[in-house]
Amino acid sequence: MKNDNIYNFENHLSDGRMVDKPVARVMYDIRKMSEYIKELGRPLTEVEANQFIIC
Repeated sequence: MKNDNIYNFENHLSDGRMVDKPVARVMYDIRKMSEYIKELGRPLTEVEANQFIIC
C-alpha cells in the first residue's frame, strides 16, 4: 500500500465530484419582467418568462 499524499487524495475522489461541471444558472431581466407582470396583472407563464432570459 502506498503511503504518499497523491495516492490518498485520489482514493477520496472516486465519485468524481471534482470533475462535475457547474450548474448553468439562468438569469432574467427582472426589471422588464416586473413591468410586464404589472401590465398583465398576473404571474408569467414559463413561455413568457423565457422571453426575458439574458444569460
